[in-house]
Amino acid sequence: MLHNLSFTTLWGAAASITETSMIGTNFSNAFLYEMDFSTVSDLAGVNFTGALLVATSFEGIHFNAYNGANVSYAGAALQGTSFVNCTLTNVDLTNSAIVLTLLENASVNIVSESLGLPPSVSYSQPTQLTTAQTYSSTICDFGGQGPCSGSTLDTPKEPAQCPSTQWPVSQSALSSWTARKTG
Repeated sequence: MLHNLSFTTLWGAAASITETSMIGTNFSNAFLYEMDFSTVSDLAGVNFTGALLVATSFEGIHFNAYNGANVSYAGAALQGTSFVNCTLTNVDLTNSAIVLTLLENASVNIVSESLGLPPSVSYSQPTQLTTAQTYSSTICDFGGQGPCSGSTLDTPKEPAQCPSTQWPVSQSALSSWTARKTG
């Protein structure tokens, strides 16, 4: 497959990806709020680095590497995302925002209004992910090997450049988004 869908914007009930294989697809820095990937047949080696995946469903997906590339959620906003009945083998969760305890009025702020996106997105449930779904091939939030538990799984950190509070996370991603929107 190997599609490049980086910086894609898809969200809500009007957008869907169904019954297809997305092997090796690049969704880096994509805005995929409330998307449902649960009917996708294969997400091996998919790159979600830096993507906003708040309130997205991956229910029932069994993640695996593809041609040596792990599935990457590095730096992704995963608040309220459902990984129910998933296996996260060969998955990189480094610096991702996983919130296992729901906070009141939980939301993620969108950094720039010039992106043409909503100013914030909310989520009504914590991230649905357990230690039992991670394995020794899973890279936990702080870069250690799995299984992930405690602070290596739940990441309620709030530094200035954390997807827990804002998105896009990196200045280069914000610059790329702005250039695409105005160019």
